[in-house]
Amino acid sequence: MDGRQPIPYMSGSVGVHSIEVTTRDLEGLPDARGDSVRSMLSADFGLEVGAVRVSLGYLVKAEMNQEEAARSVYDLFADPVIEHGSSQGRLLDASEVFPSPPEVAIQVGFKPGVTDNAGQAGLDGLTTLFPHLEGWAQVATTQTYISPTGHRPSSQNPPWSTSRSVTRSWRRLARPAC
Repeated sequence: MDGRQPIPYMSGSVGVHSIEVTTRDLEGLPDARGDSVRSMLSADFGLEVGAVRVSLGYLVKAEMNQEEAARSVYDLFADPVIEHGSSQGRLLDASEVFPSPPEVAIQVGFKPGVTDNAGQAGLDGLTTLFPHLEGWAQVATTQTYISPTGHRPSSQNPPWSTSRSVTRSWRRLARPAC
């Protein structure tokens, strides 16, 4: 035993690395997650949104250095051909990914104790890449829904309003696909 103790929850002094991934904005490459959200907004609320992009976030709590975190971006979490990925800051701040700041960004994550299947899959991959983290790491996921500048909904009640029905819809959209 090396004196370390397993991490029971995402709290404490071990570093948390934030890894973000989003689909590249390429001709002929749709953001399937974003298109799905846009379709749901249209069908459920009659909101016509010009575009929605989705960014996936992975919060990795582990004793790993920045080189290991950077390596995990394209070795585990992102496809370098069709996705942007970063462990060096928010993709929303990267001008090569989002040339102008988005009109709206809504981030959704799991409450503590809620099953996070994508997080568990990320943890399994992480401990395969870095076996020394087995039993000492945690991964939680987030999804950020982004409406780029100039794509504000045409409805009087945009999806970021305080309407209860819209809030429920955004919660429903945030549930992971099984």
